[in-house]
Amino acid sequence: MRHGDLLPTVKELAERYSVSEATAHRAVTLLAEADEATVSRGRRAVVSQKPVDEPVRPI
Repeated sequence: MRHGDLLPTVKELAERYSVSEATAHRAVTLLAEADEATVSRGRRAVVSQKPVDEPVRPI
């Protein structure tokens, strides 16, 4: 994904990876804490401008 791309919704991530919505939400939170994504309450997460040195591991 590139800077500015929208991440899938938590529900979409949960369905895509067959995990609970709580697990998908935690994954998005971890991305935000690592400055890989920007999250605003009530909005979808957006990929941060910071380039990724390593590929993101699957959930």
